[in-house]
Amino acid sequence: MGLVEDLPYTRGIRPVLFLPLWLGTMRDASGYGNHAVPAGGHWSASRGVDGYVVTSYHHRATIPDSPELQTNGHVSIFTWGDNRIHPPGTVVAKSGIGGTDYEFYLDLAAGGSMSVWDGVGASSLAHNVVGSRSLAVTMSHGGLPAFSVDGAFVGNGDAAVVVTANDAPLDIGAMHVGDPWLNILSGVLIYTDILTPSEISDLHVYSQRQFTPRKQWPGSGLRYPDRGDPYTHRSGDPTFLDNIQTARVSLVASETSGKLSNTGYDIGSGGFIVAEDPTTGERYIECVAAGIISRRNLYANGTWEFDYRKAGATSPLILYIASRACDLGDPGQNGYATQNHSTQSRRNYAVTAGAADALSYSSDGYFSVATRYKTRITRSELNDFTVYMQGGSEFIPWTLLNSDGTGVNPFNNGGHATSQYCVFNMHTGDRLYCDRQFAGVLPPV
Repeated sequence: MGLVEDLPYTRGIRPVLFLPLWLGTMRDASGYGNHAVPAGGHWSASRGVDGYVVTSYHHRATIPDSPELQTNGHVSIFTWGDNRIHPPGTVVAKSGIGGTDYEFYLDLAAGGSMSVWDGVGASSLAHNVVGSRSLAVTMSHGGLPAFSVDGAFVGNGDAAVVVTANDAPLDIGAMHVGDPWLNILSGVLIYTDILTPSEISDLHVYSQRQFTPRKQWPGSGLRYPDRGDPYTHRSGDPTFLDNIQTARVSLVASETSGKLSNTGYDIGSGGFIVAEDPTTGERYIECVAAGIISRRNLYANGTWEFDYRKAGATSPLILYIASRACDLGDPGQNGYATQNHSTQSRRNYAVTAGAADALSYSSDGYFSVATRYKTRITRSELNDFTVYMQGGSEFIPWTLLNSDGTGVNPFNNGGHATSQYCVFNMHTGDRLYCDRQFAGVLPPV
């Protein structure tokens, strides 16, 4: 079941746009592929409400025109968020210059009004919506728009509207000549049909689920929607679960300090973003300036799995067991590391006082550059390490890493029995797609 299947309507109508902004994504969940592209703005978790915030009319999220966004004379717009700021602003605008358009415009000043524009004039209703959680309007060509607040009908506009198609893009949070929304916008739904009062009421109830407290992985700093963990039944005790896929996408060119886009990773140096594949919706951490990120890891035994793409002729390194949140070479660093070496050899080290000691090397040219590979490393309580790889055209099933370069695999080393961190030394263009950790030894299947 996807997000759109969870929507509470029963007449078989489907939204032409569904932006689940509370999840930190601009991808359309309606199934029509009307994905938004942000130009400025930022993600917010203020007051416990996740969503998108625009603070300048130069900033907005834009969706190119599509056949689904061509109105047939009927439009319903349902939005939700945290409407606590007073200035007026645009929530949704499909407003081509000189054409016949529709726009949903909200004035949040005390005693203010809600308005829609159709390219000819406004149709407004005086109603103060400050403090509300959801807003809706339904419009039919030649009729009066109907406004709803928090799922309840509050009145009609004061003029009939013209509702016809145009080829303009759809703007979210502002428009090219309008005021920014300023409030936290958590979700946007658009239908080319007229929702009934009961359907709007049901959508309001649905939308308020996003405001309830959500679970948190210990130490990760990331909130995520309640849902089952597909890995728990295999390991029984996940110590850390990949939080990249639920992290908010970065809206700035580079993050260089603090937490990375509300993930569980701390930036130690360099620059990083959380990006999203526009085709698949998959998220990943990309390094835009060489440096390190780290997360807490208090386990020196168990299973680690990384899905990583090395961009070029560099040697990124993962200290999966580390005493400090710093790179290899620090005199206080102790632990174990795996490296995608510049010779395209996978290398495994013990690290003692910042110095790397070779444990097991594959042959050179073992893997390709700019290709994703998964690595799974297990360490038993008897200090037996085993390293596997999967990916590219070389390792279709999980494959035991060869040790043709030096050493053996599996190998045994008991030099370091404790851990505090997991550290990623990344180079420009490198991508981390997945980072999972489990308490027990979990060989791949």
